[in-house]
Amino acid sequence: PDRSHHLIHGVFSAGPSDAQLKTAARGASFSGATRLASVSAAFWIARTQVDALTALPAKGDTITLISRAGAPVYGVSLVQHTDMGDLTLILVREDPPP
Repeated sequence: PDRSHHLIHGVFSAGPSDAQLKTAARGASFSGATRLASVSAAFWIARTQVDALTALPAKGDTITLISRAGAPVYGVSLVQHTDMGDLTLILVREDPPP
């Protein structure tokens, strides 16, 4: 609420993500893996856009994809800086307001 809004252009990408969790149970001597399926989302911002911002994105900020149907909202869970001055924001989907 105390941070200003900015209209920026970047590259949004989302796709399936698959992770295996190693598991083990003692009683039945069961050993195996559990698969966890999810969606991974990121937003890349070029250096020219980053340089024009008055404040850098931070964990906890939100991004609204205004050009997408329904204008989905994502929360920033991680900000990754590159050596070239670009930013990659790792996103999580926010629940729509009730």
